[in-house]
Amino acid sequence: SVSKVHASLHFDHGRGEYLVVDEASRNGSSINGTPLVAGERTAVWPGAYLCFGDAVFVFLDAPTLRKLARLV
Repeated sequence: SVSKVHASLHFDHGRGEYLVVDEASRNGSSINGTPLVAGERTAVWPGAYLCFGDAVFVFLDAPTLRKLARLV
């Protein structure tokens, strides 16, 4: 259910935020259950659920991942 080039992730240095773009995938993408509009950049934050087709991922940026690693 996930395309070869399903979505892309970008970092906006000016705003300091990550953005995800659905690349006109057949089965769509969503953040926390909200569908993404193909071709439109949408902000994504640490802990958000990203769905690409039927696959579900939790978005973690490097600072959040480092914090979590210290807890283990």
